[in-house]
Amino acid sequence: MTTLLVGFALAVVLTPFVRWGLIRWRLIDVPNQRSSHAVPVPRGGGIAVAAAAGTAMLIGDRSTATMAILVGSTALGLVGLLDDRISLPTTPRLVAQVVVPATTMAWLLSDSSFGTAASVGLGVVGV
Repeated sequence: MTTLLVGFALAVVLTPFVRWGLIRWRLIDVPNQRSSHAVPVPRGGGIAVAAAAGTAMLIGDRSTATMAILVGSTALGLVGLLDDRISLPTTPRLVAQVVVPATTMAWLLSDSSFGTAASVGLGVVGV
């Protein structure tokens, strides 16, 4: 419960600062015909929530699985932020979206305790 409260509090505190930074760095999404919003909004608003969730995860658990998930999700988040900033071509984004999860899964499965738990959870016998 403490971890959840820390994550929530951090998200609430960080959101205005992240919003201010995004506006200052001119990371603004101007609406067009495909947009779901009618007024310009900052891009990258999930940074505050991701930072809060990552911090809360580290407070609650520092296992190999937690570290793998945090590194993988941070890498994909940085690709997304870079795409928001300079509009990456499709190929590098696709490569990142395939390589990062594959690497993260390999890392997770190399951890014997996670691999066993995942195998039991999936109903795999004899691992």
